[in-house]
Amino acid sequence: MKKVTLWLTLFSFMGIANAQTENTWDFDSLDSGTLPENWELAETNGKGRLATWEVTSEDDNKFFAITNNRNDKKTSNLAMIKIGAVKNIELSTRIKAGQPGDTAGGGLIWRVIDENHYYLARWDPIGKTCRLYLIIGGESSLLESVRLDADTDTWHQLEVTHNEETIEILFDSEPILEFEDNQLDLPGWVGLWAPGDALPSFDDITVYTEGEE
Repeated sequence: MKKVTLWLTLFSFMGIANAQTENTWDFDSLDSGTLPENWELAETNGKGRLATWEVTSEDDNKFFAITNNRNDKKTSNLAMIKIGAVKNIELSTRIKAGQPGDTAGGGLIWRVIDENHYYLARWDPIGKTCRLYLIIGGESSLLESVRLDADTDTWHQLEVTHNEETIEILFDSEPILEFEDNQLDLPGWVGLWAPGDALPSFDDITVYTEGEE
């Protein structure tokens, strides 16, 4: 059985030049029904009824998912990974849309200052789009959108690279979106995101950073 893998290069978050860090979570060694260590749940524009995020399993495979969610379309559900504030990143996850309600799908967040300030790469299987947003003060600004029609019953790979101003999003290893933006020019957390009442699943989450200040 695989273990939850956490590789940390010494001093990577201590300002050492050319420091490198790779963090990976595959969840296989964690108990079902648990929240990984150093993860924190939150909402943007929520009503204080946090969705249930937990390690779960299917066909002998463990992953991280929302298993209960009573929120409406105005709410964003966040699972923030608080292991170190970073700015320039490569971030990836496997994602499956889950049973759709009013909303479906999910995405990745980075440069997360708090639940009201972050970047978001969102896969929306209902709207058949992948979109890049900037959230400031809880208000979202659409930066770029592309058409994306993908099977909702299978796992897909979602990847984000943000290096200074350049943001690139890949889906199933294919570049689909590139945009220049640096309005939120601060190091922050990374994490997972889901809209409204969505029930997405995530696995094999990897965060890679290099040369952080």
